[in-house]
Amino acid sequence: MMRAMTSPVNRNAVAGGWRSRGFSCDLWVDQPGQVWPDFVYGSAGRNEEIVRFLDVDTLWSYKRWAVKALAAMGKGDEAIRYAEACRSPWASDLDIDGKAARQCNGNPGAHSNDGGE
Repeated sequence: MMRAMTSPVNRNAVAGGWRSRGFSCDLWVDQPGQVWPDFVYGSAGRNEEIVRFLDVDTLWSYKRWAVKALAAMGKGDEAIRYAEACRSPWASDLDIDGKAARQCNGNPGAHSNDGGE
């Protein structure tokens, strides 16, 4: 179940936070009905940037992307250590175990029921 936002997002504050970490934060708005049928999302070789950006976050739901980025760079052992270091009362041990197991099995691109990654 999705929770309604209690207050609007301050776009300038978000953009300032991203800029302070060396990232841009531009607003892109598609025209109504715009379709991107051939678009494929990828990190385009920016995995180190993803890890550096997410390192300041504390939520596993975000940090899991750093684990994927480390694995994509061929750093499976580091990805496992990173995932293990994310254990907390607010992180799913089952999800962390699954991420670590996929890295051990050499299958970093395997999908699970974890938000459609």
